[in-house]
Amino acid sequence: MLRLFVAFATVLLLGATTADAWSRVATEADFLARIADRQQVLEGTGHVTWHSDGRVTGDWRGQTVRGRWQWHQGFVCRNLMIGTHETGTNCLMLELRGDQLRATQDQGRGQATITTMR
Repeated sequence: MLRLFVAFATVLLLGATTADAWSRVATEADFLARIADRQQVLEGTGHVTWHSDGRVTGDWRGQTVRGRWQWHQGFVCRNLMIGTHETGTNCLMLELRGDQLRATQDQGRGQATITTMR
């Protein structure tokens, strides 16, 4: 009986871990299929849309966001204007978990931001 309980608990634990895991977006085709043209919402701060034609649009704390993105060696590289401020180019590692997108700056070595896709 104890073995059956341990086996069942292990299956449940592994299943929960897999379901909660982040999945890397490693190709442009995957990016276009799963992320492009869907609004990314950061509650209370704003939203952004990565368009399939390479544009980025949105609103960040009441300021207009516009810019461009391109895929480069497993990362999405973007340069944005937020209001009158240019962010400079940064390449982000993207990961998905359900309807959440985690974008980590500096090719996965910098600050991460989690948004909800709509």
